[in-house]
Amino acid sequence: MNIGVVGAGSIGLLLSARLAQRSHHIVCYVQREDQKRELNQWGIHLLPEKVRLPVQAKRTEQMTDHDLVIVSVKQPQIHPVIDVIKQTLSPDTPLLFLQNGMSHLEQVQRLKQPIWIGVVEHGAIRLNDHTVRHTGLGVIRAGTLRKQDQHSMKNRLNMLNDDRFPFVYEEDWERMVKQKLAVNAVINPLTALFRVKNGDIMLNSHIKKLGKHLCYEACDVLGLDRDTMWEMVVRIARATSKNESSMLTDIEKGHETEIDSISGYLLKSHELDLPYTRFVYHAVKAIELKNQEEDDT
Repeated sequence: MNIGVVGAGSIGLLLSARLAQRSHHIVCYVQREDQKRELNQWGIHLLPEKVRLPVQAKRTEQMTDHDLVIVSVKQPQIHPVIDVIKQTLSPDTPLLFLQNGMSHLEQVQRLKQPIWIGVVEHGAIRLNDHTVRHTGLGVIRAGTLRKQDQHSMKNRLNMLNDDRFPFVYEEDWERMVKQKLAVNAVINPLTALFRVKNGDIMLNSHIKKLGKHLCYEACDVLGLDRDTMWEMVVRIARATSKNESSMLTDIEKGHETEIDSISGYLLKSHELDLPYTRFVYHAVKAIELKNQEEDDT
């Protein structure tokens, strides 16, 4: 297939490399001219295999129609990408959105294109503008926003699916996204605040207790079963024990995090009192502000 991948962070580079390995033609859409040049010159260097995969790179505003466009930018970058999609893409071009949180859903529902909503369960670290390390094997789960798009989506997912990089169709995409949000509401802020890897939050009894409270608060907002979700959080934290969460990476690099679309979303979407969620939200925002102030000096 001819596939456009919007965003060349860790997940965008991983997706592009793995799909290029399957002989799909990949165009990476990026924000910066220097990253565009590097990708066109070097391709993507995929670790730990130590292979280079050729891709074509263009600026985001040069987006054109493809058999599928995968949007892998983080929540803070989603607004300008949607604006470009509205201006450049045909109503027939299928779009797969792979974001943490749920705050983007209201925006994408207004798009005319066939919309797929997905979650990524792989671990990846971007080492530079053209190098990515695949740190944790998982799956990509996706479902269709509109029922009339199910048949064509399943056909395309079959073309993407591979034993080494599986794509799985989910009938209940909303429940899938809620479960991912609940997991992120625990692992992301705790790893960012305590500067630890995913597995460490289950090894420290105090952090683990905080995690359980965060999980229960998220479940109460999202209508999920507390005990079932806590078991999932524990399982994912242990399965990705050596991984560094995206929020921890953002904090360490002084970047804006996705806390608004995770903990912030939970706080805005319900009138329940969420003391643990409120604390981690403001704690992460305080670190963001501190990093910003240091950059300005």
